[in-house]
Amino acid sequence: MKHTIAELMLLLSVAFWGASFALTKPLLDSMGVFTFMASRFVVGGIVLILALSLLGKFKPDKQQIKGGLVTGILLFLAFIFHTYGLKY
Repeated sequence: MKHTIAELMLLLSVAFWGASFALTKPLLDSMGVFTFMASRFVVGGIVLILALSLLGKFKPDKQQIKGGLVTGILLFLAFIFHTYGLKY
């Protein structure tokens, strides 16, 4: 059962990711790349923190925060290149 739920969640994630291409292009016509990315990351971060808090799993320590910052910066840079590619 857990395996099936995991596969369905992965499928749902891919569906949202694929749909985001169709939504991103028109949004980039009306706002800048950095404004769009900041909005996207802030909303995603808030949703993630709320979900983890509700599950009782949001207990970051210093090492996790440091690793999260490094990972977040690298992910942000990857998304910037990706989003500029969509825009142009």
